[in-house]
Amino acid sequence: MNVVDRLNKAMNFEETYPVPVALWDVAPWMPSMFGVNCKEYYLNPDIKLNVLTKLQETFPEAILFPGIFPDYGVVVEASAYGSELLWLDDDAPYAQGCIHEIDDILKLKQINPNTDGLMPRVLEEWSYLRKNAKAFLSKDYGYFEGHTFIIGPGETAAMLRGYDKFFIDFFINTAMVHKLLDIVTEGLISWIKAQEKCNGKLSRLFVVDHVSTQLSPAHFDEFFMPYLKRIFQEFNYANLRLWHNEGRSNHVYDKLTQIGFNIYNFGADPVAQIKKAVGDKLCLMGNLDPVKVVQKKSYQEIYDCAVEAIKQGGNGGGFLLSGGGGLAPKTKVENVRAIIDAAQNFKRN
Repeated sequence: MNVVDRLNKAMNFEETYPVPVALWDVAPWMPSMFGVNCKEYYLNPDIKLNVLTKLQETFPEAILFPGIFPDYGVVVEASAYGSELLWLDDDAPYAQGCIHEIDDILKLKQINPNTDGLMPRVLEEWSYLRKNAKAFLSKDYGYFEGHTFIIGPGETAAMLRGYDKFFIDFFINTAMVHKLLDIVTEGLISWIKAQEKCNGKLSRLFVVDHVSTQLSPAHFDEFFMPYLKRIFQEFNYANLRLWHNEGRSNHVYDKLTQIGFNIYNFGADPVAQIKKAVGDKLCLMGNLDPVKVVQKKSYQEIYDCAVEAIKQGGNGGGFLLSGGGGLAPKTKVENVRAIIDAAQNFKRN
């Protein structure tokens, strides 16, 4: 079996060894690994394609999520709504927001993915990357066809408003928060459809949204879950529907299976704990600490941590070994190799 076959088995809760390894390949960690300036990586599609291709060639046993894609960090959606961007010299870009006063929400215009912010550039880059990529990337790993990557409604709204103001608004501007989330969610649905038109019928949907980690269960129910759920339900025909959230979710474990994704890329939650809570209902992807383990520890220590994660998560399928989110800049090739080797060598007793 190749890595895609093993991925599909894991998603279907068929126990498979080696456990699939999935690497979350959103910069800035990959450019730094290969000595490339991060700003140049973002702004030059040839450099981007070279870095992502080199990553796959270095770790052929792993699958990359979101894959070979137009990586601009988390700012594309915010840029379409009018947020100015700060391009740092050798780091991820930053969205500076555009809703400085609560009434600015009333001035928001719905986005057009073909004209607004970075979205037209992303659509063009999808086609460019597909045209210029090595054939094995689509043939062996299934990249490009039906792929879509977005920043979710909670995260996008928080970037537009500013996280501190956004959370305060929950208490003093409740109706306006819902209006903002409704506008953003509808825009994101149109953004997914634009990418689908470019890449073909949706098969892999990747959604990044960390806001839920900072919410109480009640606020999760009111301000987060309905909007993320709307997106996943709109595109429930996609075979792979992944939610990426690096923070803790133990306060909302009982709600995760109601949202509509089928892979949960988790970070801080202990593997055994989350496996016990939702592991027979959601495929789990995680969760080696990007700094404390993968960046800082030795090869053997990382290997041992990976083996322990496999022991806790691999039984019964539904587990992809990964970092607990994106890896840290300056992570060494040999440290990632330790994760791959642990998965390849693990033998179930």
